[in-house]
Amino acid sequence: MAFFRHELVGRGKGPLSCGLFFVQTICQKEEHKVVVEELIIVTAPNEAGRNFIKLLIYLKRPFAVLTNNLKEERELRKLGASQIIRIHTNNTVEWVVPEQRVGRIFIFENSLNLTCRYLQICRPWTSRPIYVITRADNSPGIYRGLGANHIIHTLNGEVGFLLK
Repeated sequence: MAFFRHELVGRGKGPLSCGLFFVQTICQKEEHKVVVEELIIVTAPNEAGRNFIKLLIYLKRPFAVLTNNLKEERELRKLGASQIIRIHTNNTVEWVVPEQRVGRIFIFENSLNLTCRYLQICRPWTSRPIYVITRADNSPGIYRGLGANHIIHTLNGEVGFLLK
């Protein structure tokens, strides 16, 4: 949006000036930046994933947890997760995209099959990076082929550095 500002500049001084004030019109472009925080998606089937959720809560980052069962959903709610997306991983009709803009996705591996399914579900949701955090030696090529950008191998599950 552009707006005009009029400024009184001063008396004309010079051989052709008659000593009158003149007005200079300045056009300025007003820019409004609307910052929309992206929703971080996390799967947390293990202790490392739950610790990651605790860190997100502590940092007050907007996030949602993706799960495929009611038992895990209850545990996540007790942990403090307020946004939970429960999805039937076998029924592709129910794979709905969250309404909020999705940013990075962090998938903590519990099994090769479920991790692959989550990658198939989540890859269309965002163009941002998807991280698979694993303790296993599964072939990273499988996960990359399904859309993971980064495969993080960790023994202790500490991946808080990914949020910086």
